[in-house]
Amino acid sequence: MSTSNAINNHLLVLADIALAETDPLRRLKAARQAEQGSRKTFRRIVRKAAYDARMIFSAQDIQDITGIDRKDIDYLVKAYLKDNPMDPQPKQRKHVDLSEYMDLTGEE
Repeated sequence: MSTSNAINNHLLVLADIALAETDPLRRLKAARQAEQGSRKTFRRIVRKAAYDARMIFSAQDIQDITGIDRKDIDYLVKAYLKDNPMDPQPKQRKHVDLSEYMDLTGEE
């Protein structure tokens, strides 16, 4: 199972738990807290992952592999560096042909 599938499955389980709450006020409070907490947590994870990837690959290569627009990658890296100013800036990387690499994500 890929990491993204595992995360999605766990999020669905959390949603089912929230939906099982019969008191709408408690359900609203719990769902809202989960939403806000997960958004903050995943925002940090996404920014760090973009930074780590950009330290290795060019923004174009990341776009080609993930489908995430390179402008979004650049924004995520800048946002990460704003929160972590002591970390080094990514070097300018040249685009390399990745068509020969095998996809290990298990997704088609």
